[in-house]
Amino acid sequence: MNHNIKAIFLMMLFSSAANAVVISFQEGANGYAGNDATYIYATGNANTNFDSEDEMYTGGSAFASLVRFNDVFGSGVNQVDNSAVITNATLTLTTTSHPFSGSNAVQNVHSPIIDWDPATVTFNSFAGATSSAALEAVWGPIVGTFLPNASAMSFAVDITSLVQQWSNGASNFGVLIEVLSGDQAYFYTDNYSVVNHRPMLTVEFAPVQVPAPSGVFLLLLGFAWLAGTNTKQSCQ
Repeated sequence: MNHNIKAIFLMMLFSSAANAVVISFQEGANGYAGNDATYIYATGNANTNFDSEDEMYTGGSAFASLVRFNDVFGSGVNQVDNSAVITNATLTLTTTSHPFSGSNAVQNVHSPIIDWDPATVTFNSFAGATSSAALEAVWGPIVGTFLPNASAMSFAVDITSLVQQWSNGASNFGVLIEVLSGDQAYFYTDNYSVVNHRPMLTVEFAPVQVPAPSGVFLLLLGFAWLAGTNTKQSCQ
């Protein structure tokens, strides 16, 4: 088989690598309906669920916000390929229009180690007790930080490493956002009336290469054999 035939064979055996694909997930945009965004609050509200609120908060050991994007991975339209290589992933949150909704304190974005149900989660059900120590025990490692230092603005935080873990099969428990000291921050949730102010996850990934079907493989072998035969005859 000459070098040209070899090159064609290898190129066709596997589908060629496409350019990186970018998909954004935001409740109510492009038919997406898989975002959960809420908060938990200890002081006097440790058993209260806030899933219906259109705002969520951080600030001190009493508050934490929870955000998750479901149905991100799969083979459907507007989904990220399972086991894809994630080249970039950002979580974007928008601070509310209240005068003091921005914060001068750096927000920590964690990867929680436990699951949570947005319809029932409370500070007590998530942390198991009304204490900052109990919350810290389950909020998991820090995967990103950002500074939401203005009202009515969008802020993005890089969570590429975490989304890559989800792509590799790790459980998607979303993220927990907290700041143990400093100003509170106020963000819009998936319930807010303005769609483009809701939380957004943007994922850039390299599509998984798919081997050619077996029939194509056999056909290419036939072409290669014919090319080799023709090459021998031309040399005689």
